[in-house]
Amino acid sequence: MRLLKSRGESFRVLLVGDGALRSSYQAECERLEIADRIEFLGYRDDIPELLAKSDIAVLTSLKEGMPRAVLEAMATGLPVVATRVPGTSEAVHHGETGLTVAPGDVDGLAASLALLIGDAELRRAMGARGHAVAVRSYDERAVIGTLRSIYRERLSEVVRSRAPRRGPNLSAAIPDALAVEGNGPEHAVRIGRNIALRLASQAISALVNVAAMVLLGRTLTARGYGEYAFYYALIPLVAAVGDAGVGLIVTREIARDRRAGPRLLGDAILIKAAVSGLILTVVVATAWPLLPPARAALVTLLAAIALIDLGQDPSVWTLRAHERLDLEALLLVVSQVVWFLLLAAGAWLRAGLFALLLAAAVAFAIRLALGAVIVARRFHRPEFRPEPERMRRLVAEGLPFGAAMAASVLYGRIGLLMLAAFSSPVDVACFNVGYLLSQPFGFIASAVTLGAFPALARRAQREAAATGRALRRTLRYLVLAAFPLSVGLVVLARPLIDVLFRGHGFERAPLALIVLGPVLTPIFLNLAARYVLAALDRQERYLRGVIAGLVTNAAFGAFLIPRFGFMGACLAYAAAELAIAAVCMRALSPYVRLAELARDAARPLVAAAGMAAAMLAVRAAPWPLAAALGCATYAALLRFLGALPDGEIRILQRIPASLPLPLPAALRRTGSGG
Repeated sequence: MRLLKSRGESFRVLLVGDGALRSSYQAECERLEIADRIEFLGYRDDIPELLAKSDIAVLTSLKEGMPRAVLEAMATGLPVVATRVPGTSEAVHHGETGLTVAPGDVDGLAASLALLIGDAELRRAMGARGHAVAVRSYDERAVIGTLRSIYRERLSEVVRSRAPRRGPNLSAAIPDALAVEGNGPEHAVRIGRNIALRLASQAISALVNVAAMVLLGRTLTARGYGEYAFYYALIPLVAAVGDAGVGLIVTREIARDRRAGPRLLGDAILIKAAVSGLILTVVVATAWPLLPPARAALVTLLAAIALIDLGQDPSVWTLRAHERLDLEALLLVVSQVVWFLLLAAGAWLRAGLFALLLAAAVAFAIRLALGAVIVARRFHRPEFRPEPERMRRLVAEGLPFGAAMAASVLYGRIGLLMLAAFSSPVDVACFNVGYLLSQPFGFIASAVTLGAFPALARRAQREAAATGRALRRTLRYLVLAAFPLSVGLVVLARPLIDVLFRGHGFERAPLALIVLGPVLTPIFLNLAARYVLAALDRQERYLRGVIAGLVTNAAFGAFLIPRFGFMGACLAYAAAELAIAAVCMRALSPYVRLAELARDAARPLVAAAGMAAAMLAVRAAPWPLAAALGCATYAALLRFLGALPDGEIRILQRIPASLPLPLPAALRRTGSGG
């Protein structure tokens, strides 16, 4: 430092740490006349903030193991000047991520520092390369992944060597910290169990939604139900922006590092509270001065409902990260059952629109409270230690996903909004019936993708090839599920509507199902891309796709809806889904190619065609018989064509046995949860 000052360099040194020699070092600085350039900071625990204020990191030790101080500085994006000793030389690449000098070479150290002090661009370039090296080679998650692979490989060797003896399952004895990842059958069974649990709960939820639709449709008739559907459709619009997209980012980060769960949950709750408070303030400040009191109260209630929707619940984010979709399923089913019971009571009492919507608020609030209790007992309580920079990063990463969710809900509801403006309530009701009987099947895509989401989020950091294989397998399962559902909706459209409504003004609704049924495949792929792209840290790509869909839906809708009513809305929605699929599949092309997906879809497509032929052959029979025959035909053709390999069938057969114990037992307090 004395040499640098004598050469006229401008600098300031921060010395962090304390000890018995501090006073003698301060005296030495006075003797060398550099005390004005040196700050003795003493013991500090805010190293990230100090590094963020710095331009160069310096380490002049005479020996090292693997210097964490250097790795932390590199991870922060600082160039490093250090002595060329073992350990440090392994981390700092001279001329690339920093500069190294021989121990004791004072002139060389001063020259290296002077070079970086005078060249901001060189500091930036070296810091960027150092950051890349630190993340790629020294991030603790990458190290844990390597150790996990080594342990699994060695344990597998032990298991194979003891194969003739029937002893304990060593793989089952691996601690949870090591067992959260893998590529074998156990890993696939765990993901399959999560998917099955979410599918079951979402199926119950979809049935409750359909039952509620039928109940209200018969009670309110098509016109009254159209008004209710219009207002209820506004809830997802607000819910989509209720957390600024932070929820999925927090889920991803907890899945990657569960030890950070309490802090991340606390950050998420604070951000969620701030965003929700802002939304409610804006709604109250605008609705009450501009609308009649009854409508203003209705809008305020809708906003409150949206802000405690299932996707806006921090407890659900934690459960998904910990791969406990059985507990999420419990919360969803409880909420839906309470909602339906309250809705049925309101319909029986001929309650007004406000009371019918209030049923959702009560049910959601019960789920919110129950989820908070489960997470606090089973996993962790939130830690509220806000750091502005960390929370800013969470919001910055979440905003593209939050914007995409808002835009996706808007493009899904824009048909209803345009129909309300340019057509009749009956058209609104017919479109909504087609939408609600086709769109809810998207829970299959969400269940499959969210079941695999934690593993994809961890694997995406280090295994591009394995990520591609897992993603291709996931998309293949979605295609397998989408094809028969599309056939069933199209072939059984009219009998389904007749059974559900038996008149009541819904005679034209089957046409909506016939148009929207074939769009299930792109819908499934788009829903999968929503979560997969976030797991791959590419959530902004999904935003681009949704914007393309929104523009397509608005443009086609503006042209078609005034001319063709609800049919125009259906066609515009189908075009929007295809536009989103084109953008999202292009974003996923580094991991899975379109030609591969086409090959995977060929056999299921043939099986679906056979299913359609079988159902049409017995179309005069009762529709349940036609549906059963179609499903049996599809399954038989899949097996005959080899669309499901034997290994995957065996894994699927193991999933039922892996399902958890009855849910009340799952609520018991256990250690750290898992």
